[in-house]
Amino acid sequence: MAKTLYDFEPEFRKSVVHCQIIFDALESKAAKNYGQNNLNLSLVSLLTEPVSSKVLESAKINQLLAFVFDYSLAQIWLQKASHQVLY
Repeated sequence: MAKTLYDFEPEFRKSVVHCQIIFDALESKAAKNYGQNNLNLSLVSLLTEPVSSKVLESAKINQLLAFVFDYSLAQIWLQKASHQVLY
């Protein structure tokens, strides 16, 4: 479902990319400040391509993906609702 939304809904795609930019910035800051290794996760590929079950076993990754999906879907709804009010 995320792949179809990413491919055909520009607002969804824009929101996922926005989340990726924020995630990358936070991850690099954490690496710099706390000496943690970067995960180098691509939210787009995790949402749109088949992923091994080993990756999905991480609760942190699951929570991140659920947030990105829900946020991006909400952005579509908000955009469509604002268009209905304006027209």
